[in-house]
Amino acid sequence: MSQSILDTLMGAVDAKTIASLAKELEESPASIAAGLQCGAAAILAALSKKAAEAGFVGEILPLLTSAGGEQGAKLLALLFGHDQSAAQIAVSHAAGVSAGSAQRLVEAAAALLLGVLGTKVSAGESLAVLLGDHAHGHAAPVVEAAAPAGSKVLIPLVLGALLVAGLLWFLNRERGGAHAVAHEMAKPAIVNPAWAALGEFFSRRLPSGAELNAPKLGVENKLVDFIEDANRIVDKTTWFDFDRLLFDTGLATLRPESEEQLKNVASVLKAFPDVELKIGGYTDNTGEVATNLKLSAARASAVMAELVKLGVEPARLTAEGYGAEHPVAENTTEEGRAKNRRISMRVTKK
Repeated sequence: MSQSILDTLMGAVDAKTIASLAKELEESPASIAAGLQCGAAAILAALSKKAAEAGFVGEILPLLTSAGGEQGAKLLALLFGHDQSAAQIAVSHAAGVSAGSAQRLVEAAAALLLGVLGTKVSAGESLAVLLGDHAHGHAAPVVEAAAPAGSKVLIPLVLGALLVAGLLWFLNRERGGAHAVAHEMAKPAIVNPAWAALGEFFSRRLPSGAELNAPKLGVENKLVDFIEDANRIVDKTTWFDFDRLLFDTGLATLRPESEEQLKNVASVLKAFPDVELKIGGYTDNTGEVATNLKLSAARASAVMAELVKLGVEPARLTAEGYGAEHPVAENTTEEGRAKNRRISMRVTKK
């Protein structure tokens, strides 16, 4: 039964949808398919662990009536609580996709899975029986089936990550109270593997008295160092790249993961009221020149607008898009193109 659910889910995803997701997330179609399948398998495995809990099936049933992104998010919250990173890491490793792509794929898999289960329940099948099948030794085969060819060695990693996620959920549930939740929410989110290279987070007191919580090698610290160093003069060549910003692919919509760094930069500007910044937006060289220029300008403006929203005076900020101009890496590799897709800032007065 578990495999039939997975087969039904993947059968509902056509090649056009896979290709669209691959383009949006900048991953290969094969990785997208493997990520969706592994994500669904991970969620099914977690469902099987909780299926025997009193009242759990009743909590899931209302989600089947209007399956979609919002309902999928509710399902993930029910399964993993405030920490869904373990399941996302498992999918990232098993499918060979970035952490950000894994997050989107897990969310998509949750919505798709609800749709499949809803269809089966509408056809007269029992949700308790559907989920109960997984609780009798089917979880491991489901995850194994979801792993892409040649990646069977990663199965223990996937299962281990799921167990970690389940443990975190259980501890949060048992401890309850605001303290446990606040502690969980306070941990910095590492949704992009490159962010880990920025070093440990530490607290830095600003002249305003505010505490800056940022990684040691992050742009926030580099910006403060430049502002405080009287020997470093303002020029037109010293730019600082934001290193924890994410946008929806092809759009100028900032993702929630960007909020922490934007708040930090706003705090820095409030602590140094004489400082003025220029925000620059850049793309890789893929696509039309005019489209890239427009997107880069829109993204730079979105960052500026968010800083204003966070309390920075508009007169202290300017924004401009440069498209594919001024690349910092070769556009011949995906790694190079990723580096060129960036938002930077330059101190114009201090």
